[in-house]
Amino acid sequence: MKRITILLAVAVAALLILSACGTSASLSVVGNNGVVTVEAKNAEDMEGSAVLTVGEEEQLAAAPELTEGVLHVIVRKTGETQAVLEEDFSGAEPAQYGKLEPGEYDVIIRAEKKANGVMTIRTVPFEEEAADGLRAYVSADGWSVDYDPQAIEVIEEDGGVSFVYVGESAGDNRISVRRLDGQMPGEALYDLTTGWGREEEILRSEGFFPGTENRWGYMRFLYPEEKDGSGLYRSAIAGEYNGGALVFEFVNHLSGDDETDMAVTAAFETVMDSVRYEDFAPQTEFSYVPGTYVLSGEEEIEGKAAETVYSVTLNEDHTGRLSLQDDADVLWTSNQLQPVGGGEPLQYDVEGDNLYLELGEDWLAFQRE
Repeated sequence: MKRITILLAVAVAALLILSACGTSASLSVVGNNGVVTVEAKNAEDMEGSAVLTVGEEEQLAAAPELTEGVLHVIVRKTGETQAVLEEDFSGAEPAQYGKLEPGEYDVIIRAEKKANGVMTIRTVPFEEEAADGLRAYVSADGWSVDYDPQAIEVIEEDGGVSFVYVGESAGDNRISVRRLDGQMPGEALYDLTTGWGREEEILRSEGFFPGTENRWGYMRFLYPEEKDGSGLYRSAIAGEYNGGALVFEFVNHLSGDDETDMAVTAAFETVMDSVRYEDFAPQTEFSYVPGTYVLSGEEEIEGKAAETVYSVTLNEDHTGRLSLQDDADVLWTSNQLQPVGGGEPLQYDVEGDNLYLELGEDWLAFQRE
């Protein structure tokens, strides 16, 4: 009987050991020059770190293969406190990030809830091959584009980058992009266009910002003087972007030869049609505008007084609807409602909870609902 009891105790102990092994938790983070390898096994409330070495002209690429949970990744230059990357990863969707300064970086991995799987964070050349022989340029400011390396040279400059056309053309043709922290778009464009000269000839417009359908931008255009003969066209687009302004500036010299000029246009369209963002935070400059504004009143219909209700609805994505006698979809700018189907724009202004709309010689006052 005693022997049976001992055997049972040994069996129970073995089962407990096996059970503990089956549910053991670990988080392994190992660095090897340009690669950090992560392995999570039932990792929960765990943290690990390793050092990643970044060379010249390199950016980060992350490749998660997680079957469960989330890994929180922080990358910061060794000895500094500000993170150059902080993001949650789950599943198996790879990602790439902007070029970093050469040096050593601390990679910190946190598993706050149970996570299982593996992940690698490595350095790769900052110009990656894209589709159809194109290359991708990934900015450290969170935006990226594709370009044709046969037609475009990428030149990084202080505070920005230029995409310079290298084919046959009448002169300098380039797109320059820079982010200006702490500036609003109007201020950034004023500083830029002051150097163009002929300020009274600069045309102004507004519309959706490149690469988006719900972020707003401001545009400036300056056409060449006829007497100049250089064919120099200047334009710029600026939008509020993550605490600052992101500005695209265009310099174009057109020759008048269709084949030559169309090649320049095609190269630039490749760049601008491929603009994309990692994270484009909501814009705040006109956050006080969206809402529904109502005007109630009476008008005489067939000799009888009838109550009327007119409304203006302005959405956060700059779309809207104007409901007067008829309904009309509109886009709203900083000071106009532009009918989507065509027609004259209407001036408007928002002060507090009131929207004032110009109709003919009158200004109608609408109240926010």
